[in-house]
Amino acid sequence: VRQVLSKSRMVLSEFMEQCPGQSEGPFSWQSGRDVRDLMARNRMLRKDLDRARLQNARGLCRKLDMVFSEMASVSRKDGCRDVTRLQKLLRREHIFLKIRLVEEELKRSEG
Repeated sequence: VRQVLSKSRMVLSEFMEQCPGQSEGPFSWQSGRDVRDLMARNRMLRKDLDRARLQNARGLCRKLDMVFSEMASVSRKDGCRDVTRLQKLLRREHIFLKIRLVEEELKRSEG
């Protein structure tokens, strides 16, 4: 779970750097394959996330699934509009903070 969260954080960080100062136009983000891989790995983890101690991770992974689904469907032609919308969502939902908190929780529960 921690590996998936770490990879998610890296992919999302790269995504946040797309379309700086633009609200429209094409974009050249090349991590679509990473997003699809994370979506597949996230689905496989659901069995482990059923344990009560992983409740926060389960909720976060559901949100990440939604975000990754949206990211995978962004149009290359006029993608900056979608990218900007998703970047605002990531900020509003404090996704990076939630990832760090769940990573820390998992680290404490393993140690």
